[in-house]
Amino acid sequence: MHKDTFYFSHDYEPTSDPKIQALLAEYGGLGYGVFWRVIEMLHSDIDHKLPMKQYIYIAIAKQMLADAKQIESIIKYCADVCELFANDGEYFWSDRVLKNIELRQRISDGRREAGRLGGLAKASKCLAKRSKGKESKVKKSKEKTPRRDRSPKKYDPEAEGVYKYYIKTINPERKTKGRAITNIEYWMKNGETPETLNTTIDNYSPLISDRKYAKDPANFFGKEDQTFMGYREKHAPVKKKRQFPI
Repeated sequence: MHKDTFYFSHDYEPTSDPKIQALLAEYGGLGYGVFWRVIEMLHSDIDHKLPMKQYIYIAIAKQMLADAKQIESIIKYCADVCELFANDGEYFWSDRVLKNIELRQRISDGRREAGRLGGLAKASKCLAKRSKGKESKVKKSKEKTPRRDRSPKKYDPEAEGVYKYYIKTINPERKTKGRAITNIEYWMKNGETPETLNTTIDNYSPLISDRKYAKDPANFFGKEDQTFMGYREKHAPVKKKRQFPI
């Protein structure tokens, strides 16, 4: 099992999930810790699945300072009762992890293609500049320079609709439009839909105590920040830090 290191998003308050609540009720903090350790292992495994073998249970048990039989019981409980894992009797995996990996791959491919196109554009610009420098100088035209086209820039209607919904719902102090819509168009080209993006806005809205601290839409949908990805599911506002059993 080859391993690599990547970032993956952690739900804001996963204990609100009835499946996690059932796991906590049965195995407490140990069950919760084992679940997230397995999620980490599934993300890093090259096939994103683990064999239902004793050496896996023993390895996790050593890390969690627990008994291998107890680890096996927790994993099977997660799969058979809580439906947090899927399995075919030989391997077990998480459908949520597979979706994370698929999204990460789409983003990676999009960035790679953007970098390739950017490199081509830069090379073309350099060649054009060199060619222009070799040309003989010509007299400046006495004709008036025509006015630049000042017609409003046309955006993708669906992307602009998501932007307007953000402004209407969140009403942030900063309302950067052009870059926000460009970012929204980017995510829509990489598999997002207006419905899923609007859902992240709905989930983000009740968590804002003061509108002056609300994210600028350009940053909320930023290609680097990717803030919206943390609000794919609805979260309850948290007044104080939660303490989980150990």
